[in-house]
Formats: sequence, structure tokens, C-alpha cells
Amino acid sequence: MRYSRTRLAFKYLNRSSFITRAAISFLVGTMMTPWFVPVVLRDVRLALVGKTITATVTSKQIAALSGKAVRRGSLLAHGGGKRSHNYLNYEYKVNGRVYRKSEAVAWGRWNAASVGQRLPIVYLPEDPEIARAGDPIWQTGAMIPLGIGLIAWISGVISLVSGVQDIRQKVQLLAEGLPALGRIDDIKTSRVKGRTYLDQLAYTYRVDQEGEPTIHEAILTSNIPYLPGEIHLGDAVLVLYDPLDPTRQVLDCFEARPEDRARLLEAVRNPS
Repeated sequence: MRYSRTRLAFKYLNRSSFITRAAISFLVGTMMTPWFVPVVLRDVRLALVGKTITATVTSKQIAALSGKAVRRGSLLAHGGGKRSHNYLNYEYKVNGRVYRKSEAVAWGRWNAASVGQRLPIVYLPEDPEIARAGDPIWQTGAMIPLGIGLIAWISGVISLVSGVQDIRQKVQLLAEGLPALGRIDDIKTSRVKGRTYLDQLAYTYRVDQEGEPTIHEAILTSNIPYLPGEIHLGDAVLVLYDPLDPTRQVLDCFEARPEDRARLLEAVRNPS
């Protein structure tokens, strides 16, 4: 074989639609979820072992956020946006010590609060500085981007696993499969924003089993290993198939076994 299995795997990696989808999903997940991890952990701890206490509102303010605070604080309090945000400043006493916090809250809670008002909060007994006056994250608009991020991560994992399995099967067939000569019967393309994409690739190949030739048809509508212009209607291609199940096959798009293709073409040109 012309290439090692590892090199073939990397070649398929660059053209796998599964891996591309996984990369996009992980990118979306990375953009949407990390900002919420500390808040989720905090709210889970408060829900499990937190205690309720009454705090006192010391002031209210409207302030603009920037950087990470925009991505985290604004989503937690309002579900997004780069406008100004509403803060409640409050203080509370635990074991004789006074703690002071400033927290971005939803407009309704901020508008209803007044200086000097008693405000119920939840704090962590083992670390009273960890407290929350607003709703837990799962009761806020932040669940929308957080949910999208989590779904993206799950989708990315599924696509990655599918891609690895697909590449492993193709490399195995290229290394161990029986060769057969195939022919490209149909190519369908589309153009999007000036770029050409392969939408469908159909081909047939002949398999000799127990002395009986059988023609198999295959149609690829996704994860097509060729780029536009690399394959043409009527081209002869090498197909590597599983002798126990000839429908399990792969196109030798990287010419990993050129000697088999040359031998089969020679047999067609000069039949004995």
C-alpha cells in the first residue's frame, strides 16, 4: 500500500464532513458555555446546601459592562445585550460578620427593590461570601444560550465519534479490502455563493464471487471524499470491498493502491 494507515487517516480527516461538523459544534459550544460554568457550579452548591438569610439593599445602580462581564453577567441577568445592566448592592451578616455584594439582576427584581428593603438571599454556610439574590441560572434567560452550548457539545461528540468510526472503517477497507474496478455514473453539483459543491456521486463496481460476476451500485450523498474537479463522469475508479459483505466498500480516492488499479485496468484493456 502506498500510504501508512496513519497517513490515510489524516487524509480522510481533512475531508470528513463528520469532523467538520464536530469542529463547528465544539466552536459553538466553546463560545456559549464556559462563561456559565462557575455560575452553574455556584447555583448547584447553593441549591444543595445553601441557607436562606435576609439581606438589606444598600444601593441600586445601572452600569455598563465590558469584556467577560458582558458575556456572563448580561446573559445571566437579561439574556444578552450590550446595554446597561441593573445592579443591586446589598449586605448581610453571618456569624457576626458583615458581607457586602453587588449583583446584576433582572429588571423586574431591580425595579421592585428599594434602598433599605429586606432582601432574601441564599448563601453557602462554609463560605458565606458565596451568595445569590437573584434566581438560579436554570430559572433565567441564560438557560437559552447555555442550552444551545450544551446541545452543541453533545452534537460535536456524536459527530466526532461517527467521524472516527467512518475513517477507521475506510482505512481498514483500503488496507485489507479486495480490489474491484468501478466507474463513475453520475455526478451532481450545486453552487452556493460562487463555490461549487459535490452533492451526489454515483458509481458501479463489479465483484466476482464464486465465479459469478455481480454489479453493485453505490450512491454517496454526504461525506464525499472528492473535491469538485477531482472526479469526472465516466472515470475509472478503484473500489476496495469487504469479501464477506461487498456492499461495504470505499473508493480509493487517494490512490493508496495504484498497483491494483493499474492491474485491473490492464486486464480490461487486454483480456486474456
